[in-house]
Amino acid sequence: MLKQLLLGLILTFSSCVFAQNRKPFNLINESEVTSIAYWNQGESVTYQVNETERILRQKKDKKKEVSEEQNSFHLTLSVLDSTQSSYQMEGFYTDFEFEEEMDEMAEEIIRLTENIPIVYHTDEFGKFDSLYNVKSLQRTTGKMVDEIMEMAEIDSPFAKLMMKPFTDQLLKEENQAALFCSEILSIHLIQGGQWKRSKEYIMDCEFVTMNSYKVEGQAFVELKKIDTKNKLATFKVELLANEEQISRYIQDIFVSMCMDLKQKFDAESFRVKLNEKMTFAIDLETGWPRTINSHTEIKVRDFEKKFIKEIEKHYVLKN
Repeated sequence: MLKQLLLGLILTFSSCVFAQNRKPFNLINESEVTSIAYWNQGESVTYQVNETERILRQKKDKKKEVSEEQNSFHLTLSVLDSTQSSYQMEGFYTDFEFEEEMDEMAEEIIRLTENIPIVYHTDEFGKFDSLYNVKSLQRTTGKMVDEIMEMAEIDSPFAKLMMKPFTDQLLKEENQAALFCSEILSIHLIQGGQWKRSKEYIMDCEFVTMNSYKVEGQAFVELKKIDTKNKLATFKVELLANEEQISRYIQDIFVSMCMDLKQKFDAESFRVKLNEKMTFAIDLETGWPRTINSHTEIKVRDFEKKFIKEIEKHYVLKN
């Protein structure tokens, strides 16, 4: 099925009044829209992303903040190629800024990742499909691992042996999307649907993880508002991970990276809950999100200890 182009052809003339007054591509009527990509080869967009991470300790019903970090960066996405069945895209991160002064190791890792091209494919509707330049990203990950080892002065054979499970996990081909594509996946999350206003859609979903570990969940999507004047559709999205699978996944990642942890986890007492709430303002003409606001809450319980990690991200389309 091709993007809705079969619905009709738009004829353009030198003084094309019809093209100027037509309704946006993604607007079906005043209560129904699609979220389909209408992008052109060679076009680029840049997002300003502001991120805040908090660690909270929970005792009974009270939460106490342990730490908070804030940072911002730009994410630029470009359309390298467009076919009837897919887009080839390139993304790269630039202009990292941190509220607190960073240590030397963090600065070096950012230096290695800044401006690194992330080439990937979407389907014909703009939904993320797969990474393309995986080998190149593996080499970048390898450089980061080498920098960490050198700056942490991990040079003895025994220390390197102890670190090997950790480094092996990072270098796996199937883990590069989880390492490099978090924000890219969010931008493409809602592409490829048809939605009626004030109707809640409940769908099965699967989270991108390390080691191709299967973590399923549910997605709740609701079209809240259609602004025909500004050509915007506002969506509310909530993602809930399967508690059993996400708990087992986090356990297995920790254990695979550090064998000493095998005896420290109790499958019954260690539990993880992941919930992400997002709002999208989608451009009805192009399908690009103009803004995204997300709030992720990860609750971890290990025996009697309870911690909460909150991640807030705000995306604004700059051009």
